[in-house]
Amino acid sequence: MDVEGILQTAECGTRKGLSLFTDEAKRSRRIGTVPRLLKIAVAVDNAFCFYYQENLDMLQELGAELVFFSPLKDKRLPENIQGIYLGGGYPELYAKRLEANKSLRNSIKDFADKDLPIYAECGGLMYLGKGLSDFKGKTYGMAGVFPWVSRMLEKRKSLGYREIKAAEDCLFLKKGQTMRGHEYHYSEIDEPSQKIKRGYRLTPHASHLTAFEGYLCKNTLASYIHLHFASNPKFAEGFVKLCRRKKLVNK
Repeated sequence: MDVEGILQTAECGTRKGLSLFTDEAKRSRRIGTVPRLLKIAVAVDNAFCFYYQENLDMLQELGAELVFFSPLKDKRLPENIQGIYLGGGYPELYAKRLEANKSLRNSIKDFADKDLPIYAECGGLMYLGKGLSDFKGKTYGMAGVFPWVSRMLEKRKSLGYREIKAAEDCLFLKKGQTMRGHEYHYSEIDEPSQKIKRGYRLTPHASHLTAFEGYLCKNTLASYIHLHFASNPKFAEGFVKLCRRKKLVNK
């Protein structure tokens, strides 16, 4: 990359009164004026710290108020929420503390059991299992939404860009719709029961991996793949619509 050339272009544009970030600025103004129709709780702390900022921006653009909470510290979920977003991170480094926060784990399990929407990626997927086994083989209790135990490995399990295709209507996507993202983790999960539905199929370039992904339980979707919502905005729209529908039902 010609970094010097990029910087010169930026400097030239600034002198001419132009901005390289016009679209971003417009998006920020748009976020500030959109009425907040519902609340989505987003897990953010040392154990859950990876999110595409664009994903969060898109949820806000669609009318969601994002309420941040910590699975490490908070004893209960934020009040009056209609959805949960559990991103990636390092739950294996904080497994003991996550296990100790039983009240929050139970709150999330109860939220899932009530058919309320949860979307979880990678570290979030691990947290939603019944247990997490660290590098030393010690297993800690997790939220228990899914029956698997995630196990840490000495060598990297997966790394690369991914494209998925919805194998059926799966909460936030319609059958046949595609999305892109990436996968990077040192853990694996016990082979899930065939009774657990899989929402999407990995495209052929990743055929050496598990063919089906996107694990479904009621209105919870969990995956090892970090999806980028901008690759198919219908996903974010579907998430927000389901949260809003649940809000109306529960009024």
